[in-house]
Amino acid sequence: MFARVLDLDRDYAVGALYGVVLVVLVAFTPVLPAALALTAPVTCPDGQPDTIVTTALFESDDPTGAGIRSAGGGVSLFCMGERGDVTEVGLLRPALVLVGGAALAASALVVLWLLLRRAFRGLTGRR
Repeated sequence: MFARVLDLDRDYAVGALYGVVLVVLVAFTPVLPAALALTAPVTCPDGQPDTIVTTALFESDDPTGAGIRSAGGGVSLFCMGERGDVTEVGLLRPALVLVGGAALAASALVVLWLLLRRAFRGLTGRR
């Protein structure tokens, strides 16, 4: 019986974590350029504390001449030092820091919820 309850708690935790990560990813999509600047203390090299986030939208014609147009875009984080030296960090590292932080926060919330739920069950005498 106890193993069954633990399996149920684990399933809830995994589902909640998955759901929170998806919601965070969808919610951060419009504010991604501004959120990338938050990762500067972790992703920028020492001595380059200032951040510049660039977004680019470019459109290209179809080389086959069928009239199909495609659009693409890019977001990139640049770190700048006091003397104007610039380093491009890109998108991958800052995005991984954001997703990792969100997953860590969601995991902490799920663990806290499970501990409080277990403590409440112990106080009320329910199993």
